[in-house]
Amino acid sequence: MSDLSEKIRRARARLFGTTARDVRVPFQLNCDCGHRVGGIRQTSSQIVTCSQCSAQLFVLPVNVYPTTRRVPSEVLGGRFHQRLISVVKDLLPFLSPASAPSGRPSSRVPDRSTQDSRRAGSQQQSEGGRTAALETRERLPQGTGTAAWAAEEKRPERERKKGEVLPNARGEALPNARGEADVPELSERVRQPLMRRIRRQVTPFRLLMLAVTVVIATTAGWMYHRRQLEQARIAWRSAMDETEVVLGDRNFGQLEQILIKADQAARVLGRMDLEVGAVRNLLRQTTAINGLNSDDLYSELSTAYSPDGRLDSGRVDGLCRDVCTGWHVFECRLSAVPESEFGIAGMLELDYPMRVHSHKVRILADSSLLNSAFSAAPNSTLIFAASIESCRGPDSATQQWVIRLRSDSCALLTTREHAEQFGLSDAVDPDLTTLLEYQKQFVESTNIEDLIEKDRQLERARAGKREAKP
Repeated sequence: MSDLSEKIRRARARLFGTTARDVRVPFQLNCDCGHRVGGIRQTSSQIVTCSQCSAQLFVLPVNVYPTTRRVPSEVLGGRFHQRLISVVKDLLPFLSPASAPSGRPSSRVPDRSTQDSRRAGSQQQSEGGRTAALETRERLPQGTGTAAWAAEEKRPERERKKGEVLPNARGEALPNARGEADVPELSERVRQPLMRRIRRQVTPFRLLMLAVTVVIATTAGWMYHRRQLEQARIAWRSAMDETEVVLGDRNFGQLEQILIKADQAARVLGRMDLEVGAVRNLLRQTTAINGLNSDDLYSELSTAYSPDGRLDSGRVDGLCRDVCTGWHVFECRLSAVPESEFGIAGMLELDYPMRVHSHKVRILADSSLLNSAFSAAPNSTLIFAASIESCRGPDSATQQWVIRLRSDSCALLTTREHAEQFGLSDAVDPDLTTLLEYQKQFVESTNIEDLIEKDRQLERARAGKREAKP
């Protein structure tokens, strides 16, 4: 009856978490003299004295933490219903591991005696492995212990007997050649259903974390985009304010940098309106001033001739390469070229009366900007800047220079400051002011951006054809 009451009192203490105060936990310590000292653990540490040698021994207090794999304890962990299940299993004898039904393993936590028996079994297994290792060492070939052991270790594992243990050079047992413990192999792996594996991987917590990550990334990207747009708006307004001041000072180097920033800001904002087209036309004018050739076109072509006026064919190729660098300014009328002559629709020829010695110079352009301006006023003179794309010297059939302008480099002059920088003035051309005002109105009323993009696509197509040629 006393055992039953003690068991009930112990179960109640384990259930309500008062084990450290209500359950008596004995201890036994081995003194250095060989005598065993025993007693009951207290809630705090204590010092006991050996009755044989009067040595003092330190005793730990009662363990107030739940049982772990290495440290046993009377305290139960988990929630109340889990502790209740453990207590009921301890009180009912038919649920103990000794009387559990066959085929259903008991879920009871192993007590201290079970752990001791398992520990003793593992020690016996290690002793048996050491004995087997010594027996294997006796069967090794004659010679030094280390060399014979190395030769045995190199033997393939498939030739060894199952459970055979190799010794090391000192005769100590090793579980296997890799120093790992023997693990029983499963005859076959149980493959779980697909939906169960998906449910194990795709948990609600992971889905929640994924959704939070996506929201944070989207918000950060949106905020970065908004910041870029705001900075682009500020850069555009600042560039427009600085353009008038720098243009009045005729500082074209600084003006080009300001217009480049305005062009980048317009690309970020995705603007393709009339104002942006006028700004990019002004940028090409400024770029032409900063990259203007020091010599005029007539002077450059004249270097291919000898003093007596004969064409030196050896200088033509080098001259054509030099002519294609830099920018030039043209003030002339335009005329349409028949499509049958060059096989290109919309080709224009500059009415530029130039002749170098006995050879005529033809300058051609197929720019969308010039075509649009020519269509608006076929008989009007135009002032524009452009760079040269190709140059071909006179041959025996044509006896003329053929120069072709780069289509996406053409820019109409719209300001007096740029015209004066190119050497044009009212004294030379009385109609200069009227012409510049007309071209400025044309640029501001025409979607220059579409014409520029069309010329860029044309130049990319030509570049692809040139690269395709062997």
